[in-house]
Amino acid sequence: YYLVDPSIAAESIQVDSNMKLVRDYYPNKITSKETFDLILGFNVLEHVQDPLEFLNGISKNLSLDGLAILTFPDCDQSLTIADMNLFLHEHITYFTMSSFISMIATLDLNIIELTSTHDDFTVTLSKNQYSGRNVLADARQYKLSEIKHDLESVLALMDEKVSFVL
Repeated sequence: YYLVDPSIAAESIQVDSNMKLVRDYYPNKITSKETFDLILGFNVLEHVQDPLEFLNGISKNLSLDGLAILTFPDCDQSLTIADMNLFLHEHITYFTMSSFISMIATLDLNIIELTSTHDDFTVTLSKNQYSGRNVLADARQYKLSEIKHDLESVLALMDEKVSFVL
């Protein structure tokens, strides 16, 4: 496992022997030649300088049967009602459903699921089409219970309060 975090606070994170801490931005030279079955990015996409480069990095690093799960703000509602508070956050890029779908169309990635809840998108991406297949059933092949345990361990080290339901 890799934990990629460019912040100074990342230095204080204690990682176990199964994890490598990369204190750099993604994509980077350390992870560029790796392939991953699961890539997670929670509230990151809106903070990166070049979201297309970021997503292209995911495309390059994702195994053929892998999944990427990302969350990021849904700006549709704020733009519809002209809520200027949207621009007070420290975000570099802003996404609507159509802008995100258009960006993904330029990459070697497929949207498996894209939902918006409480002004946040959650998207599952893959290199495969997954046509007619149940994404959750496929995700279980990635040993979600083990991933859940590993994620909870990482988040506990970061003092985050998150729960996972399978």
